[in-house]
Amino acid sequence: MIKNIPNVITLSNLTLGLLAIFHGLINSDLVLCSFLIVSGVLLDFLDGKIARYLKVESDFGKQLDSFADMVTFGIAPSVIIYKLLEISGSQYTYLAVFVPIFSAIRLAKYNIDNKQGNYFIGLTTTVNALLLSSLPLIQKFQSSKFIENLLSDASFLISFTLLFSILMISNVTTFSLKFYSANKLEKKLKVLFIIASILFFILLKYLAIPIIIFFYMLLSIIFKPK
Repeated sequence: MIKNIPNVITLSNLTLGLLAIFHGLINSDLVLCSFLIVSGVLLDFLDGKIARYLKVESDFGKQLDSFADMVTFGIAPSVIIYKLLEISGSQYTYLAVFVPIFSAIRLAKYNIDNKQGNYFIGLTTTVNALLLSSLPLIQKFQSSKFIENLLSDASFLISFTLLFSILMISNVTTFSLKFYSANKLEKKLKVLFIIASILFFILLKYLAIPIIIFFYMLLSIIFKPK
């Protein structure tokens, strides 16, 4: 029974992803869709850690986790982009497929690479999903004329989506938040990032999410984790 706990958490993540897709497509409730994806991120953070703590890691669990990630962090965020493009009046809503396509490539590359532990090669699907999920939350709770104009601009949405989709399969090295294999400098960097992220979120709320992610990318480029 204990060995199935991480898999139950992973399946819960998958369930949240499916609900996000349903609510986004059927009800056009992008705020709820975003909250469900963010909740999935929290579960995704837990399942692997609990599996390692209980010493019940398995190939089945890894494959199940990858499938759940594809749904929650690949397909569900594409619904957000699809709906935002639809609302903007764009004829290019189908370009939302960039998100799941590049997410699938990113996950496949990760699954066959045993070297990625203290770092990742390319932006992770989780981080990209967080970024895209922040858009409806910012629009709903921290809207301004500038934000409304930006999120109703199809050119911005398409460029934004394409840029971060490409980053997922790029060779840009980004650091993970795992501490067990990090050296002293890397641990200090990660602590700094976590503290800064908390402060950003307290001060800026949902607007902090894209700022934190840009900060994350900047730190990764400067310090080039290995």
